[in-house]
Amino acid sequence: MSKQNESEQQHNQKQDQKQDQQQTQQILNEAADWCMRLSQGELSPQELQQLQIWQQQSSVHAKVWQKMQQLHHTFDQLPTEVARPILKQSISSSWRKRRHYMWVLAGLSLLYLGYSLNQQQQWTADYRTKVGEIEKIKLPDGGELYLDSASAIDLDYSAKQRNVVLRKGQIWIKTAKDQQQRPFFVQTQHGQMQALGTEFSVELDSKQSWVFVEQGAVKLQPQRHPTQTVIVAAGQQSHLNREQAAEIASADLTRNSWTQGWMIVNDLPLSEFVQRIGKYQKGYIALDDDIAQIKISGTYPINDLPTLYNMLAVTYKLDINRYAQGYLVRIGEKK
Repeated sequence: MSKQNESEQQHNQKQDQKQDQQQTQQILNEAADWCMRLSQGELSPQELQQLQIWQQQSSVHAKVWQKMQQLHHTFDQLPTEVARPILKQSISSSWRKRRHYMWVLAGLSLLYLGYSLNQQQQWTADYRTKVGEIEKIKLPDGGELYLDSASAIDLDYSAKQRNVVLRKGQIWIKTAKDQQQRPFFVQTQHGQMQALGTEFSVELDSKQSWVFVEQGAVKLQPQRHPTQTVIVAAGQQSHLNREQAAEIASADLTRNSWTQGWMIVNDLPLSEFVQRIGKYQKGYIALDDDIAQIKISGTYPINDLPTLYNMLAVTYKLDINRYAQGYLVRIGEKK
């Protein structure tokens, strides 16, 4: 395949993904309209027929409606204090129906749209992990790669170079000496990172790609200015966006402990702690604002969340409850 054809194919794939996202969002908006109409009272026979026709338009419509009904049932079983931090609204009888459907739609958007977009990013990837899953991969050249929870990569080894394309999430890599002396790159939407005989991790978010180097060094090249390189040495970290690489700083290499199933933190605000463990939690974590700045320290098992939550509750006197088969976690101060 020529470079031009390959570029056109990638462009078409991106356009298809964008179109799928827009269609999914449109379906969610239509579901919101039906929810609000239902909240205002019983539907007429004609409206019920219209709703049935809407559900039958596609499998996505049907799945959205099915998920909404499940969330309906879940909401009815939740105590009021759980719904409050999710909606950030006061409780009053006049708002009960509206809050009910807002919560259902918020949950629907979170669980379904999040799942849909993740699937679009991952289903064609060479390697991918589910939420809560960490996978060790042996690379074709003998190197090692750990794929974090809810992550996805492509491998592109050619006669000239070795490429790992990080689509989503986080990876840790230990490179191997290549008999063909091909350079080793990790590529993201923000640029590329060339390994210079090294062990390092790359974490991708929507705004930038983070690099933490344990051994050797890594050369960063922003996508739009590839000649403006930055070398990150062992014990250092940096990040880059499409325009530039950030200044080098001392690395917190305990962040790579996820490869062994642990999260090691020292004086980390609870809000950031919750954000980190969120990638291993199926569903949603609701944190009370008044305890968000509590400093958390210790070593916690990310592959055993019930134990992690119990350790957190006992050590810091927190009230942690799990609902909807563990898909909703509420963290508050113990009264």
